Amino acid sequence: MSQDPWLQNYDATCRLAQEIAENIHERSRQQRTGGNPAKINMTLRASLQKLKQNIAQLKEGLLRASSSRRLIQSEADRRQNLIDDLLTREKQLNATFKGDIPEPEPS
Repeated sequence: MSQDPWLQNYDATCRLAQEIAENIHERSRQQRTGGNPAKINMTLRASLQKLKQNIAQLKEGLLRASSSRRLIQSEADRRQNLIDDLLTREKQLNATFKGDIPEPEPS
């Protein structure tokens, strides 16, 4: 049986968030060593926009699956919690990118 497309999208979105964290870390390293972070900044802006779109797609997919009763309530709740965690991560990444909060070490 193939994996649920929603879960595949979720996994891909988590990987994107991880890549963004690593790029923010790399940008900080370049800034400390006198490098030019302009290219990474451009990549980060695009990646953060893509992350936002992916999360919106996950929300939409969950809403569709819930309203058509394809998911039991406990699974819908679990997926909503996963989305909430991603939203929190996105806010942290955006704040770190903009320099509002210090950078966490990539996990």
